[in-house]
Amino acid sequence: MFVRPYISQSSDALVVTGNYAGLKFPMTGGVDLTGTVISDESGNFKEGDNIVVNSYGVGTDHYGGYAEEARMRPEWCLPMPAGMDHLTAARIGTAGYTAALCVQELLNKNVSPSDGPICVSGATGGVGSVSVLLLAQMGYKVVALSGKAEAEEAFLKSLGADSVLPRQSFEDKARPLNKELYAGGVDVAGGNILANMLSMTKKYGMYPKNI
Repeated sequence: MFVRPYISQSSDALVVTGNYAGLKFPMTGGVDLTGTVISDESGNFKEGDNIVVNSYGVGTDHYGGYAEEARMRPEWCLPMPAGMDHLTAARIGTAGYTAALCVQELLNKNVSPSDGPICVSGATGGVGSVSVLLLAQMGYKVVALSGKAEAEEAFLKSLGADSVLPRQSFEDKARPLNKELYAGGVDVAGGNILANMLSMTKKYGMYPKNI
């Protein structure tokens, strides 16, 4: 199954430059937030609890994490996982959270390492690089696509990528039928790149095997 991420830390750059669609000023950026609760009228959390927030339009449609203090809706907040500190949560961020959701969706659709390689576009970015790492550690053979394939090949292979391909080889208009190479993928690019990835997906790469 292909998973297209719907949130990305690139939103911060769009907000800072004023290019985020529908941006309302003033806006405090920061699509990630980790912090300690000062007060919570809902009773979901108590003072001193450590929480993490990802998504929900934080930093784009609602004031975000680039602040010493932030007011968040309690239903957006998650307790800090056991064994994780603020720095670790911030390093993982929305990109890592999104990558984990993508990988989990592949698992939900019963795509296993024995089915074939997984193609990951934008592999040197936040979502892509974490996806490569997670998939490789779970035993998947990963084909990484990058616009900087030659320069970043060593880095991507250090994350666990089995092979690295130039993004340019996926940018032409996709053929309706192509050689089936991949059991699934994680795409952050869209357009012709996604179309080519889809045309190279194996018969059951998009769906659970019991269908």
